[in-house]
Amino acid sequence: MVVDDVKVGQALAADAGMVSIDTPVNYHLPNSEIYPCGTIQNYGSSDITIDFDVVCQIFDEFETQVYSATTIHTGTLSPGMTDLVAFATSWTPAELGTYDIVMYTDLAGDPYNANDTLTSETEIVEHFGTGGPDEFGYRWIDSGEPGGPVYNWIEISTTGTSAITYGVPYFSGDDNFSEPIPFGFTFPFYGIERDSFHVDINGEFLLSDDNFWYEPYPDAGWDTDGFFFNYSYPIPGNSYVPALVAVFWDNLHADEGIGDIYFQTFGIEPDRYCVVEWHNLRFDAGTVEDTTLCFEAIFYENGDMVFQYQNLELGQTGSVCPHDFGQSSTVAIQADNTDIGLCYLRELVDGGQYIGMEPPGNMLTNELAIKFYPGEDLFAPIIVYEDSLWNTFNNTPELSITITDMHEIDSDTLYFNTGSGWQGITHSSFEEPNIYHYQFPVIPNSTTVNYYFAATDNSANQNRGTLPANAPNGCFSFKVLPTYGVDVLFATPGNTVGFEDYQNKEYPKYTAALDLAGITYDIYNWARYEEYDIPDSYRTIFIYSNSTSHGDPEDTLALALYEFLDKGTNENPKNIFMASDELANSTHALGDSRPLKKFFRAYLRGGYLLPENPPTCGGTDGIGGPSTWEYSNGSIIGMPGSPIGTEGIEIPVYSNSPDNIYNGDCPGTYAGEVTNPGISSWGSYLFEDGPFSGNAYSIGNGCAIWLDNLIYKSFLISFDISQFTNDDDINTMIQESLDWFGVNPSKSVSLDVFLEGPFNSTDTDMNTDLNSDGLIPLAQPFNTAPWNYTGTESATSIPNANIVDWVLVEFRDAVDAGSATSGTMIARQAAFLLNDGSIVGLDGASDLQFSYTPINQLFVVIWHRNHLGVLSAYALTGFGDVYYYNFTNGADKAYGTDAQKHLSSGIYGMIAGDVDGSGLINQDDKTIYWEPSAGTTGYNGSDLNLDTETDNKDKDDFWVPNLGLGTQVP
Repeated sequence: MVVDDVKVGQALAADAGMVSIDTPVNYHLPNSEIYPCGTIQNYGSSDITIDFDVVCQIFDEFETQVYSATTIHTGTLSPGMTDLVAFATSWTPAELGTYDIVMYTDLAGDPYNANDTLTSETEIVEHFGTGGPDEFGYRWIDSGEPGGPVYNWIEISTTGTSAITYGVPYFSGDDNFSEPIPFGFTFPFYGIERDSFHVDINGEFLLSDDNFWYEPYPDAGWDTDGFFFNYSYPIPGNSYVPALVAVFWDNLHADEGIGDIYFQTFGIEPDRYCVVEWHNLRFDAGTVEDTTLCFEAIFYENGDMVFQYQNLELGQTGSVCPHDFGQSSTVAIQADNTDIGLCYLRELVDGGQYIGMEPPGNMLTNELAIKFYPGEDLFAPIIVYEDSLWNTFNNTPELSITITDMHEIDSDTLYFNTGSGWQGITHSSFEEPNIYHYQFPVIPNSTTVNYYFAATDNSANQNRGTLPANAPNGCFSFKVLPTYGVDVLFATPGNTVGFEDYQNKEYPKYTAALDLAGITYDIYNWARYEEYDIPDSYRTIFIYSNSTSHGDPEDTLALALYEFLDKGTNENPKNIFMASDELANSTHALGDSRPLKKFFRAYLRGGYLLPENPPTCGGTDGIGGPSTWEYSNGSIIGMPGSPIGTEGIEIPVYSNSPDNIYNGDCPGTYAGEVTNPGISSWGSYLFEDGPFSGNAYSIGNGCAIWLDNLIYKSFLISFDISQFTNDDDINTMIQESLDWFGVNPSKSVSLDVFLEGPFNSTDTDMNTDLNSDGLIPLAQPFNTAPWNYTGTESATSIPNANIVDWVLVEFRDAVDAGSATSGTMIARQAAFLLNDGSIVGLDGASDLQFSYTPINQLFVVIWHRNHLGVLSAYALTGFGDVYYYNFTNGADKAYGTDAQKHLSSGIYGMIAGDVDGSGLINQDDKTIYWEPSAGTTGYNGSDLNLDTETDNKDKDDFWVPNLGLGTQVP
């Protein structure tokens, strides 16, 4: 038996055996000439003086022998002595794959053969001497390829300037990015002109100041801001290192007086180049035989980069992974948009364990050169849109994108569609180096905007790209709020960085509860915009702010909310439901002038119980207590008199930071700034169960308050509602809030009206000739003057044969019909008119839906393309969830005197003849519109009886008898 090369028992006089197989190594390239070699040893106690064979055999994956050679060891091999044996015959593998190597000694008379044979594996791997292009057009080629760069080391250690001490007072040789170092010319990299670079001890550059690492001198950490975790994420895809050039990215160290990084610029315009040399560095891990790690990068004025490697072998040992020859390094480039880049070589680590290199055939060698360069521009400009527009209160919103390309941008366009087809605008302003700003024209409220971007470069290929890539089929979208007829706003921080709804937990809870309640609501991202005013048309806001902080966005939100509440009146109070953990905690230490504190203390009229206030146990986790940030199971319990919650009924929760809050009056500091400061808030819920012997840490303390200020109602709970264990409790709380606020679900509106033109007195219905001839447009036709309706109502097909035409329905909120002017309009929607006079939705059957709760009374106006508009003379009558109004069954149903035409016994309809929709039937309708169209067919305003033809019947039967009449809609 052999233990640590020492035989147990009597030593054998002659015992030759293998120690190691030295070649082939782990990886080789195909068609490389490999001379096997190995190390043998005399394990015996006597000299071996006779010649003996050493044999090497290699087998492929199918156990077929592909190599066999024998060499003879001659001379004396003393006890314990080793010797390297080499085989004169080479092996040149042609096929990729894994091969088994067997090497053994064959000493005559050797009675112990357990140590005679060793086996190992080698993998024949592919070398990628060229790579790319990436999405920008960058490629690489190395010195092993025809046309590749020629290794030509440029030594600058005696002439260059130290990058480590550039602009700083002392040497720092571990994990340290340099101050900005000038190239000495403008260097183009991924479409952006660069003047300077930051170089790291660890073998990489960052060409942008917009990164996570560089700390300028003399800020704290300036000398330890390097980044050696090259294996954390692949390249491309590592968002922590935008504008990256990785030459030999590994964990490296420069010892003062031995190693350094030097830079020097050469040449004259336009052929200048900057050399950066890592000189005599070492690996930070393990031990090395010397500190002669040397490599360099050369940046050329035309955008080419050449990496050269002089010495990459330091004999490093004692580390969990090998470092020589780049076995733990990354060689790559990556754009500012970190989804784009090229990787020549990278380290593979899985679960903290070193796996190897990828691709292994690209392991670096001494005297290797690699060139990264921008090739022919075959690619569209790269458009990046990071901060997408949410629904907005701004009628002229602005948005920004970046566009980068190897060449200059020839044209850029923002295409948008508000329902009338695509139209384009170019950028309104430009910001270096590649930021394009776009200003929308005025967009009316209640308008949904679809949009996308396009850009074309000025290369010979005129490459054009869009974002989204499948535009216009794919596009972005937002809506200008408020939506007509919608008086409930749901405000969310959305996915805004720094405010994001954790794992999208809150948002779907609210939408599910509001949808279940049948409420129509607008959605707004309060964290997306730096300033905004909440429109007065909203009556109720549901809002959440998880883990509330106390920065500018929160102050902006607070200011908007209390200005909204100030718009309430006793007759028309505003309402707000807010769920926010840590709101109270964030405000208690703020100055009184901060809007966030004013909102909490003066408007919600809440207070914060401090953590240490014996015997009260307060703080920012009323369930689990201040000593843990972990989630805890517990419950809250309803208080008497609260409009939300039921006395004695518990709600189970699983939470980590609900504040202790109390109710009270408005503090005197704010008393002169608010309405009804003497009205107190009241408690809704108390902390109940928890992990302290079954009790919450703050049992009996408040966690929710309500206030009826007369001009507004408010409810605040210091939980995120996703922390309620049961969705039923969330739904109940939202519904109770809606009930208290007086918010009703959407109602159906059943409307009936006849048009004089297509009316058939025999059948007492209307003709559908436009429909049967396929002339009714699929999109609503009221997007032009005088209606200028921007709604996007459309159908993929006309849903049934009973549809006569489109009508525009307008709702007005007024005390009586005479007061129902255009200024009282609260909502509009386009709809279909059936031949029986009923107005239906886009499905061709269902009643219209209306969610606004009128302050006064609800009136309705009906507009048609060539009939005089009518206003309901009486307020709509509501029965249950349906409003009703029928214009057809009485002369008095339309506001005014003889505002409709008597069509048949007891039947009335809208008056035909208003060809231009001006509200007056006059000579223009005949001379400007009817006469040029006479004798034509189609969907024309001059076709007054809607039979598809413009002819004398339209003029004689409708225009002539109705000449001089006008709409009586105020």
